[in-house]
Amino acid sequence: VLQYHVIMFLFPLWRFCVCYTYTWLITIVRGTTIVDCIEPQQCQDLDIECDAHDDCHIQCSASYACEQSTIQCPIDHDCTVTCDTAASCLSLTILAEDASSFQLNGCAEHDSCLDMIIYCPIRENVETSCNLHEPVLADGLQLYAVHGWRDINLTLTPHSRDAENHTYNDSQTQ
Repeated sequence: VLQYHVIMFLFPLWRFCVCYTYTWLITIVRGTTIVDCIEPQQCQDLDIECDAHDDCHIQCSASYACEQSTIQCPIDHDCTVTCDTAASCLSLTILAEDASSFQLNGCAEHDSCLDMIIYCPIRENVETSCNLHEPVLADGLQLYAVHGWRDINLTLTPHSRDAENHTYNDSQTQ
């Protein structure tokens, strides 16, 4: 297990020092990159690019942790984003068009996925490649899927709006 703390600095302009430090924990475990944004505003307004050769898991588990950020999922690898705190993924953009599959978890807390934009994987001959688990409080969610509902799998669990498990896909929308 390799762990990296990534620190970026905005160097001083003119004679005044306006310095910001962004730190987030990146863990690489046997072909999987894990990005943990666990502090409020920790990954806010950032471009987060997953390693091109690994599966990628991004955890946004604090208020505004990934607000207004953009996530670039890896090419031909799995990409998972979890938004499990109020406003944790507010106005997040996820670029997963080239990923082999995408999964969104959470979005059950107030405004956790408000105004999120997801570009689903473009896959041929695959049942679904864009999996959304419990996006029940995802007001303003925009999904872009080349093959429409055939690309999207929406799963609600008992503590969601429905009292039992349901999976929605293209066969139920025809």
